[in-house]
Amino acid sequence: MKNVLVCCLFAVLLSAGVRAETLEHPQAGLKLDVPAGWEHHVDGDLLIASNPNDDVVLIIYAATDGTAKDFITHIATEMEHLIKNPKVTKGPKTEKVNTLTQDYLEGTGALLEGDKWIPKGEKAGESVDWDLTLVTGAKAPLVVVAFGKLADNQKVIDAVYRSIKK
Repeated sequence: MKNVLVCCLFAVLLSAGVRAETLEHPQAGLKLDVPAGWEHHVDGDLLIASNPNDDVVLIIYAATDGTAKDFITHIATEMEHLIKNPKVTKGPKTEKVNTLTQDYLEGTGALLEGDKWIPKGEKAGESVDWDLTLVTGAKAPLVVVAFGKLADNQKVIDAVYRSIKK
């Protein structure tokens, strides 16, 4: 299923224009909009998107029901592989968006040395905000990890989360 996700997302990315792009995953039954001007690519089973300033990175992953909670647990407990000294500042919190449930945590930490996802213009050791969201209520859950200068980009990031629908 992960390979199907990657193929579907890659096909949508190749055919999209300059406006906000709607990514679809038929097996998961989910869609989301990536804002115009954002760059994105597939890295293994992950869709990586970054804003035009390269100071925010979104890591998006669809999973089967059997693996989503394991994935969230893994990311939450292993966040130190993405962020040094991760600290939860908000959550867990649950919201209903477009008939889906979004469970999320927000926090802070520092960028790791040599991390391939460090937003451009940022340096290892600098403070960074992050959030981790699990979207359920469709055929399969969607996991989104965002990090970088989230406060400066909150409206756009919120629009991505509000765009997630069946």
